[in-house]
Amino acid sequence: MKRKFRVLGSNWFVPVPLIFSIFLGFLLLPAFTVSPACADEPGLVLLNADFQDWNDSRGLPQEWRSDSTSVCEKLPEGGVKLTIVKEQANHAWMSQTLKIPAELADEEFVLTGTLSASQERTAYLQVKFYKDRRELRRLGSISCGRTPKEVSVRFSPEGADSIEVLCRLPATPDVWATFSDLKLQTVPAGQLGDWTMACGNGKVKPADDPRDGISVHLTSAEAERFASVGKDFRVSQRVTLPKVSPSENFEFSARIESDFVDFGWLNVEIFQNGESIQTFKSPRNVHGSDVCRIVFGKEALPSAA
Repeated sequence: MKRKFRVLGSNWFVPVPLIFSIFLGFLLLPAFTVSPACADEPGLVLLNADFQDWNDSRGLPQEWRSDSTSVCEKLPEGGVKLTIVKEQANHAWMSQTLKIPAELADEEFVLTGTLSASQERTAYLQVKFYKDRRELRRLGSISCGRTPKEVSVRFSPEGADSIEVLCRLPATPDVWATFSDLKLQTVPAGQLGDWTMACGNGKVKPADDPRDGISVHLTSAEAERFASVGKDFRVSQRVTLPKVSPSENFEFSARIESDFVDFGWLNVEIFQNGESIQTFKSPRNVHGSDVCRIVFGKEALPSAA
């Protein structure tokens, strides 16, 4: 059994980090509208991102390197095809490493590309983060299959001094994957992006039309388990605040549609140097369809903003 919960028409009006959260009651099917946008000029430059500058002696695009488990082929229509020729436990990769200038350490970026593969759940993009050549963490896109699909990885360096951009697939003999239209772009401050389950076990699925937002699917058993201990589900994301004049306010708002009243609300938590310094919470919905809103001024932020 599933109950319905929708959040529509999100707005962020406008560089300290903060977390947006949608808190949800028990059985739910929420959606949230987002409109990802990127600056035209990237702060980090992914060299030879179209793979057209080719090194014949290495059999690879210039500026890129790979392991020995695959062979790389330049595609006439653009992009590359990696075909596995040697089996191993680790996934195959082709990658490029980028240094992060100090002035870009707090920026947000998004890596996008169009991927396809010979099998479902095969091709994906990954970003690894390093500090003094030591890996700190890694983020990956969804895995793609036979139908070409655009994927993305949104990230902030957060203490890393370099990143590694990887095209990856399982090292299973004769499996292949294609990678094309790679772009690495900056994300404007205050721009909403992808939502993830921060509390609770659910699946966040983007809608085919971005205007329809995302859907989060939860099972009744999981919802009842959380309800039994008084916990709420939370869908959230981190965003960098834009700089504003003293007279301007920030606003985070969304329309909530639910089978229940007093069911969903919005939350904004502001962080500085990794510590939570301020939290704002909207009232819960009082009708089946209600607009929830959080508005606060620059005086509520730390002086660094």
